Amino acid sequence: MSEEVVGAAAAAAAGAAAATTAAVMSTSSSTSTETSTTGADKAGKGKTDTLASLVGQDLDDDDDEDDEDVEDEEVAPKKPKAAAVAPVLRGVVKVKDGKLTWAGKWAMSKELFAAKETSKFKYTYVGDEKRLNAKKPPSGRYSGHFMLKESEDDSRKIVEKKLKLKFTPREGADELMDVSGAGKNPFGEFSLEGQYWPEHGKLSVNKMYKPADDDYADEDDEDDEGAIDEEDPADVAKELADLQADADEDIELIRKRLREQEAKDASRKKSKH
Repeated sequence: MSEEVVGAAAAAAAGAAAATTAAVMSTSSSTSTETSTTGADKAGKGKTDTLASLVGQDLDDDDDEDDEDVEDEEVAPKKPKAAAVAPVLRGVVKVKDGKLTWAGKWAMSKELFAAKETSKFKYTYVGDEKRLNAKKPPSGRYSGHFMLKESEDDSRKIVEKKLKLKFTPREGADELMDVSGAGKNPFGEFSLEGQYWPEHGKLSVNKMYKPADDDYADEDDEDDEGAIDEEDPADVAKELADLQADADEDIELIRKRLREQEAKDASRKKSKH
């Protein structure tokens, strides 16, 4: 071959190599770009899917079971409040033999009263009022009882000695008086609300017991009854005098026991000799 032919062949080979290299580089770049684009697309698609799942998600807390477990662990469940009991009492107020009484029948509800599932009750005024008039019953303390059926043939008497009733004339209605009251028996504390018709002597009230788990009930009644008024000098002086008397009584009791013990010891010594 001539040098010209060899040179041309070499040039052609170099051109082909360059073209091949360029093609490879272009392919690599394209592949890299495609790979990069695909990765970005996938990453973007992943974020989009995540956002879509959040947007489409019901954000309400449906996991009640887990919440119940948390409540059980952190907050003790409250007991359901007992429903208030409201018996109905209907009777007649009379003055007889110098006593004012209210007697009639009662039931656990209006429906049971209508069904005649009733028992008897009777209360007598025991206040200070001397001039008793059934048309103007005195407010104050009443004492009495009601019968409680335990079976068809057996009833038990429930005594209420400190029932308080208040009669208030209703404005614009002389024929009607509002009645309120309160009391306590073995079943708990209760209040009374009702009406009185003086012309006919009919007194009807609802008796509402306080629920046993009333959060605001003052259960420490005994302490309240014995408490003193610290702002009343006379009350404080009396309390101090009572305390001093108790202390003197305790000292005298100790002295008495010591004297008795000394007498016993002396008696034992004499018996030995």
